[in-house]
Amino acid sequence: VIGSTFAFSSILFSGDVNTRTLTIILKHLEESGLIDRKVFGEIPPRVEYSLTKKGEELKKSFTATSKLV
Repeated sequence: VIGSTFAFSSILFSGDVNTRTLTIILKHLEESGLIDRKVFGEIPPRVEYSLTKKGEELKKSFTATSKLV
């Protein structure tokens, strides 16, 4: 996932979450500096999300921790 970008719709349809909840979660992750949000001036609007360096570091920590369990 590191270095990848994901569209809002692909995140929405990949899990069991509604639009409102996903929007709130993504907003918090962006405000925490864990993800970047890129808006494209297209019709219909397109938004992509990607991990920041801080998000990549956190993911590495989670991955390492999960290997211990």
